[in-house]
Amino acid sequence: MYKVMLVEDEALIRAGFRSSLDWEAFDFEIVAEASDGEEGLQLAILHKPHLIFTDVRMPLLDGIQMSERILQVLPHTKIVIVSGYDDYSYIRQSMLLGLCDYLVKPVEEDDLQKVVENMIDKLQQEQHNQMLEIEKRFTFDKSKKLIFSEVLNQILAGNTSVLLTKKNEELRDWFQYDRYALAVLRIENFYYAKNEYYSGDEEALLFTVENIATELLNINTLLFPKAEIKKEWIILRGLQGDHYEADMEEFEQECKRIVNVISSFRKLKINIALSRVVERPEDICSSYQEAVSEMEQMGFNDFYFVKKYDPAVKKSFKRFSKDYEELYANLLNQMNTNKVQELLHVWFHDVKMERDYPRRYVYQDITDLLRITEQILERKRFGAQEPAYSYDLLSLFSRFETLSELEDWFLNTVLFQMEVSKKHLMLDSKDTMIKMKEFIMEHYQSDEITLGNLSKRFYLNPYRICRLFKTQFGENFQNYVIKLKIEKAKEYLDKSAMTIQEIATLVGYQDVKYFFRIFKKYTGLTPTEYRINNGDITK
Repeated sequence: MYKVMLVEDEALIRAGFRSSLDWEAFDFEIVAEASDGEEGLQLAILHKPHLIFTDVRMPLLDGIQMSERILQVLPHTKIVIVSGYDDYSYIRQSMLLGLCDYLVKPVEEDDLQKVVENMIDKLQQEQHNQMLEIEKRFTFDKSKKLIFSEVLNQILAGNTSVLLTKKNEELRDWFQYDRYALAVLRIENFYYAKNEYYSGDEEALLFTVENIATELLNINTLLFPKAEIKKEWIILRGLQGDHYEADMEEFEQECKRIVNVISSFRKLKINIALSRVVERPEDICSSYQEAVSEMEQMGFNDFYFVKKYDPAVKKSFKRFSKDYEELYANLLNQMNTNKVQELLHVWFHDVKMERDYPRRYVYQDITDLLRITEQILERKRFGAQEPAYSYDLLSLFSRFETLSELEDWFLNTVLFQMEVSKKHLMLDSKDTMIKMKEFIMEHYQSDEITLGNLSKRFYLNPYRICRLFKTQFGENFQNYVIKLKIEKAKEYLDKSAMTIQEIATLVGYQDVKYFFRIFKKYTGLTPTEYRINNGDITK
């Protein structure tokens, strides 16, 4: 059924509209009524009617003002102006605005029926055209769409050679435009909205964004999710001809409409950042980096913005000084947990007070502080300065949707590392490796023998365990564990009548097929062959 809304400040006239036509017979349903333009605007956004009948002379917002604002958000809505004989200026304004029709008071039943029949024809034709466009845009099935998304993400990573493969011919044809523009759409409260408003249904949230954006974007546009960053969507527009500036302006306006529509719900907080126009598919990767760079120029409290990348505009923000770094390093060296915590609280408080402090500077500062933390604490634990760990910072930091979440994570990280350093400040690495090896020999069949579990048990990061183990015993950690299990398995095969399944379980392999592969790799024989050649068959 098509949805109808009535906007009229006189209740008697609204009642006349309801009763003068059998709306259901025309496949219409009156879903909302408003007594002024302001209420009409809110109800239109809520109910998204296909057809609106509105008076022109109303309090707060008149019918023309209300219609203009509705069409900014719901451009496909059909609006019919209802006016008196002396309201020709309003009728003229409605025609200039592109409204569909008008009725003159008092409204005759025949006139209303003609307008409704005319609206049905327009709505049906529009629906038919939309279906043709959707079929044109989405002719490929879901599996091909997933392949396209993967290919497009490869291009974002700089790998345009994927377009040369035969299976990507259809997508390759799309990359024949003269120029390209790219935008990044980011849901800034993705995890909160998923749990709070979508009951944990991630697919429903993503469908909401995709559906709104698809409705408002031009046909020369690809919309696809960014791989490994669930909260980001990429909008890629093809531009044709020398007068691409107008197309770029239209693209920016479409992005603004997406933001306006989503912001009207106030559940999803989004931003969109646009890159500069590029001429080659090979440059789309740099376009993505530009858009992300512009996105990171926004603060943690910036929502519903559409920003364009401009390399000439750079915000200047005060970062922590050398004196701050030295004070922080000294407190770490002293292992003064309370003072370190106080100092970091002060820094985060200063950032929060400067509300538009860009996220990129927050990330840079935290990265530098992490480097200082790790270098000092590694040196205290092992007597020599170690290189800082390599972090996938964008992936790591993008999980945090508020500055408070980021602060909690960073403080916990620093304090945990300080606690670990305290426990191992006087512990000799050689003794640690000997104890670890003894533990492995005693529990080789247990699920506990993983780098992650050993890291927690002996307060060493996995990379450190691998290096110290190799230095101390001249053997790779993983190889040692596997060989230990294989030697134990050989003993059971030699001296017992247990089944191979039982032996595999005893030495820590639940998957007997995997045990067969590992055993043969290290001995050259299958467990069965080994038992025949070496086992005590009298058992």
